[in-house]
Amino acid sequence: MELLGKAFERVPTRIMKKRLQSVIHEDSRSFLPRINAPTLILQGRHDYLVSKTAGSTLARMIKDSTSQMLDGGHGLLQESPEAAANFIIQFIENHHHQR
Repeated sequence: MELLGKAFERVPTRIMKKRLQSVIHEDSRSFLPRINAPTLILQGRHDYLVSKTAGSTLARMIKDSTSQMLDGGHGLLQESPEAAANFIIQFIENHHHQR
């Protein structure tokens, strides 16, 4: 949690506002089926900003996606960097061998 706090401290308030506004106002679901690259979806088991249904919607709408639930909240890369990195490395290795 400490790493997440430090990461948020580095982001200017105006940028955070823009990011939150885009999340609230943009609906990119129509774009998702056009993604044709292997996609890894990491979701925090305790993410209170993005619902679990949002993660399952991504997984359902992106053709070649892999979804993984990790312990942590919204800032998985800061909260659980080693676990997230392990899944990312495994995902890349699996898809590299499939080529």
